[in-house]
Amino acid sequence: MPIITNNNSTSLDTPVVDEDVNSISTAAINALRKMDNSIIAITGANGFLASSLIYYILVLSKSYDIDITIIALARNSNKLIKRFSADFISHHSEKLFIYPYLVTQPLDSLQYANYVIHAASNANPSSFMSQPFATCQANTSGTIHTLEYANKSNASNYILLSTSGVYGHVPPASYPLDEDTFGSLDPCRPENIYLSSKRMSECLVASSFKHFYIPYNIIRPSITYGPGLDINDDRSFPYFLKCCLTGDDINLSSDGMSFRNYLYIRDFIDAFIQLIPIGFNQPFNVASSVDTLIKDLANHFCTLSPSRNTKLTFPDNHHKDDTRVEYRRTSTSQSRVTGTIGWEEVTSLQFGLERTIAHYILLNEIH
Repeated sequence: MPIITNNNSTSLDTPVVDEDVNSISTAAINALRKMDNSIIAITGANGFLASSLIYYILVLSKSYDIDITIIALARNSNKLIKRFSADFISHHSEKLFIYPYLVTQPLDSLQYANYVIHAASNANPSSFMSQPFATCQANTSGTIHTLEYANKSNASNYILLSTSGVYGHVPPASYPLDEDTFGSLDPCRPENIYLSSKRMSECLVASSFKHFYIPYNIIRPSITYGPGLDINDDRSFPYFLKCCLTGDDINLSSDGMSFRNYLYIRDFIDAFIQLIPIGFNQPFNVASSVDTLIKDLANHFCTLSPSRNTKLTFPDNHHKDDTRVEYRRTSTSQSRVTGTIGWEEVTSLQFGLERTIAHYILLNEIH
């Protein structure tokens, strides 16, 4: 018997999320206070990270009487609305404005914002081969248009949501990677379209600071997880989570011996909020420093499966997936973000997984 049958798996409407929001650090609250009487524009608002950020900011600013208005720019506004309950939308209707967004078009008609966050990105590997131009446009045209908008707005800060994948392929001795370590990334391999264009987006941001003095922060996450993930996403973590919830077996498509770094969404948003008010004009790794084998993550999900029926299986013959950029390790150093704003990861993988599973079980019960 499946544990979850609700199709709206991206909803944030459970007590688990509210508890996470209420446990945010004092430093994050202080960062929000610095943005009192301001407007934040966020592209890619219906994505996992951006929609979670919107949820946290609106709830916290309401709770602490901080005047922050959010302009949420989303290609699919209905998808964004489904992440929030009707009560949430009604409760925050005076501070949340949702507009359609196309990365290929400038933001000429949009009211000015004090802070601009560009989080629109096609980060699903299955789309890189089928939609290479759209993947590139979000990271190039989208970055150019949002930078122009930030410049016209005389914005206090511009934040680009990038990825730790921009580091490319580096020798094993280089790990954990700091913000200045880069390796090879073959531009003629089609699967590199996302990472190559992310590198370009970062260069555009840095160039805009040099020429237009737009202050910025670049955030490079690794893998972030938690309530709000789309369990129908074909990447490994959502797939493992879905199998855990439904009681299906987890069928690994690899040997599972690559290391990944999994950061709980509450910890990520805590750092994100702190990086909005002030432009340090440099990139920041914001990820877990704990290395976890993919097969060990899968085993965690098998152990935590509510039905106890989920088992882990391996392929007889592993064939490389040519649509993905495969790294054996993704570990990055968090020393810069820790030294700059004092942020630290506080949620263990075990506890984060338990909370994530609890969220989806509650979500199914509520809906």
